[in-house]
Amino acid sequence: MSTPSRLNAAVLGRGAREHALALRLEADLGPGAVVVVPGNPGVRGSLGDVSTGALPAELRRRDVSLVVIGPEALLAEGLADALRAEGFAVVGPTREAAALETSKAFAKSFLSRHAIPTARAHTLEAGESLRSETPWGDDAEDGGVVKYDGLAEGKGVIVCESAEAVRTAVGELRARYGPDARLLIEERLLGPELSLMLLVSDGEAVLLPESRDHKRLLDHDEGPNTGGMGAFSPVLAADDPLRARLLTEIVTPTVRGLVADGLRYRGFLYIGLILTSDGPKVLEFNVRFGDPEAQVVLPRIGGSFAELCLRCAEGRLAGASAAALDHHAVGVVLARAGYPTTSEGPPVCLADAALAPSGRVHVCVAGALRHEPASLCFTRGRALTVVGLGPSRAAAREAAYARVGSLGAPGLVHRSDIGSGS
Repeated sequence: MSTPSRLNAAVLGRGAREHALALRLEADLGPGAVVVVPGNPGVRGSLGDVSTGALPAELRRRDVSLVVIGPEALLAEGLADALRAEGFAVVGPTREAAALETSKAFAKSFLSRHAIPTARAHTLEAGESLRSETPWGDDAEDGGVVKYDGLAEGKGVIVCESAEAVRTAVGELRARYGPDARLLIEERLLGPELSLMLLVSDGEAVLLPESRDHKRLLDHDEGPNTGGMGAFSPVLAADDPLRARLLTEIVTPTVRGLVADGLRYRGFLYIGLILTSDGPKVLEFNVRFGDPEAQVVLPRIGGSFAELCLRCAEGRLAGASAAALDHHAVGVVLARAGYPTTSEGPPVCLADAALAPSGRVHVCVAGALRHEPASLCFTRGRALTVVGLGPSRAAAREAAYARVGSLGAPGLVHRSDIGSGS
């Protein structure tokens, strides 16, 4: 699969996911061929803030033809639709299709309509009080999961271990998002999780390497949910029969369902799964690359990722495939102390040299807000993802944590168990 000569690309967004996308596209297209809008001080090619109205002209000035949209908020605003109307090849679904992520109730209806396995659920409409007729029963020992029906940067979900905790979570989310917030109450499913990433284009799909992320803040999957504290890839053995089952039961009906519902989809589709004793079930859809999943999946894609993106954006994905490279990747997220609720203490500054790629390790920068002489300073949220590569997960993990240990940043926190499980 070859990439057209003289192709320039733009990545829209400012986080570590967008840094990872830019690094991978630049590896295919060459130095200087990728710009990032707005990016951040730690990402090469960052242009800074550009208004939506001025964006098409700025991209044309830089001879950009391929646009890859990172964050879900931009897709929810309809930016993919607007840029397509301006003649750009865009990786990102329409605003209508983005409802698969922006509305948990919409996604649940899609799953039910197309008989895709998922948790039983009840939608708690605005002003509706929690009743005992929830699908799993009021006395269920496994509790439930309460989800805000809107964008919440991965932090609008509370996993509850009892019926009483479900009631408490409903109150907490309505205090946070408003008394009329629409909520989804799901049964709590048990089992290991798996993240599937696809490129989808007009009824065709390419399956990218799978990964597993760690959503909880603390070791042993304790503490509050976050946007993600780390990830690793691969999860499954190359010959694992589960792969065929996932294609048959999850991927194929999802892609066909998009076509059947008239949802024009050209972009990344993240399917969050849980592997229960009854088989795989869908936990959520994201209409963009996961973060931190992108940081560990992108280094494992063989061939030209830029060509895959262009074919996706132009509706030419039929017959395409993405080979998974043999090496493993482990990504460890470092966040400001107090994340995900507050930011504590003065800015944390790290030397540029400490963040430079070296050997089997590279760093994707997320929360850098300013660049001081020879250093980056972080003041909030997730700051960076340290990615280690190796011939085994253990080797990749060792490489990542060796770099984490060398940073010496007491104002940043991280989990110590990323990639240590099965």
